[in-house]
Amino acid sequence: MLILILGLWVGNPAWAVTFLEDFADDPTQRGWVASGNHDLFAWNASLERLNVTWDTTNGHSFFARPLGVTLTRVDDFSFSFDLALTEAAGGVRNGRPGAMQVAVGLVNLAQATSNNYRRGAGQARDTLEFNWFPAGLIPGYGEVEPTLSLVSFDNAGRVRANFDFPFEWELSQALHVEVVYRAAERTVSMTARRSGGAAVTISLVLDEAFGPITLDAFAVMVWDETTSFGDSLRAQGWLDNVVITVPDPPIGELRWVAAGVSTVEFESRSGWRYALEASGDLQDWQTVGAPSSGTGGSMSLSDLREAIFSKQFYRVRVEVE
Repeated sequence: MLILILGLWVGNPAWAVTFLEDFADDPTQRGWVASGNHDLFAWNASLERLNVTWDTTNGHSFFARPLGVTLTRVDDFSFSFDLALTEAAGGVRNGRPGAMQVAVGLVNLAQATSNNYRRGAGQARDTLEFNWFPAGLIPGYGEVEPTLSLVSFDNAGRVRANFDFPFEWELSQALHVEVVYRAAERTVSMTARRSGGAAVTISLVLDEAFGPITLDAFAVMVWDETTSFGDSLRAQGWLDNVVITVPDPPIGELRWVAAGVSTVEFESRSGWRYALEASGDLQDWQTVGAPSSGTGGSMSLSDLREAIFSKQFYRVRVEVE
């Protein structure tokens, strides 16, 4: 009998720990992709950074780096970056006196690029963002001061957000931002430090009412003002020194065990559910045996069927619990 074991997970182990981007080389040759208006993003080869224009008349636009893994609320992860603005003004168009945000963070790229993604109106999903708003005007409310924000949406659009204001940000002043998520506490903390200045920390608790979230790309985000309630933004600046730390894939060291029955062993992670699947043609797959929860250590799954097959292929399906 021919037996082939296929390990199945989302991700590339080469990216499983830490990813660093200093823009010394063309980022489009290193896995970065643009969506929407590509002209808003330009690699500055001489200064080794990414120039960005936040022009909210262009529809949703992104410059994104797929992570190679899908992050969920059971995963510890972090990301940091340096960001500076050379121009920033909210409420720049008639009828849109409010300020939209300068945004950088994590998204689910398929969700964010879908046609019904109305981020400006708060109808977003699967997003974790650093936001900074220049001063603006909200009709019926009045002037709004420059504001720093940390915001997250789950996959049903439930939102958690926190703010610090006034947060003045001088043009050309580099801001170092670090965002850390701790799964055990379900807490996200963001620290923003201006050059030569004190740090500001904002935290979110993604409580039990906050649902599942899946994030698979780091992105600079330019949101579409037509999805907002009357906001607009024109800003320019640059991004540099991106560092992203993600967990190992949810399955590792997959191996075959010759023990009289078809058995696979692997290293598992808590918070994930594992199931053995079998196929005779690599097209039609069926689950053999009950799914099992990860232990954080070694696990085994066996095919206990009594049928005899001329050949059989196996894979392990992994899902977040």
